[in-house]
Amino acid sequence: MGRKSQSKQNPKKNAGKENNKFIQQKRKELAVLVDKVLRLTRVFQASTNVIKSWEHHLEIDALIKEILNLEGPQPKSGQGRHSNIDKFYKWLSENEVQLDGIEIAEFEGYEFGLKATKEFKEGSLLLTVPSKLMMTEKNAKESELGSFSDPLLQNMPNITLALFLLLEKNDPSKYLFFLILLF
Repeated sequence: MGRKSQSKQNPKKNAGKENNKFIQQKRKELAVLVDKVLRLTRVFQASTNVIKSWEHHLEIDALIKEILNLEGPQPKSGQGRHSNIDKFYKWLSENEVQLDGIEIAEFEGYEFGLKATKEFKEGSLLLTVPSKLMMTEKNAKESELGSFSDPLLQNMPNITLALFLLLEKNDPSKYLFFLILLF
């Protein structure tokens, strides 16, 4: 009698290889989509042609939806968030955020956002957020990130702020963690 092939002897190992191929294919598809989004967002579309700007936005939006679909099932829009809105309003009030004529609302296809509840004149102040609640480059430099002397961090504040956001997100004692869980 001859030897049986390993794929027949160990179906679990074979299934693992198939699963890995699926994951690799998914990663490749995601990489292509993310690359397309990056190319579209690198070019600032401050066109006076509103229709062209809207088409550009729709193209980016469609790619992002494809990415979300590939990444797997997402929670239903607003699932579990409605119960936290009152807590969030309380937190905003305690931290002296002023929302006169603005409320949090759910928008079909876009989840939560801010909605005007009154008419505003052009140039009106819609809300005020105290600086103690803002994430700034100064805050990032005063954090653990400040000890890094990487030129990338020094010359690209967007990267610094992105890393600072991740740092804050993973510190459960920070208020920002509360915000990320909410929204």
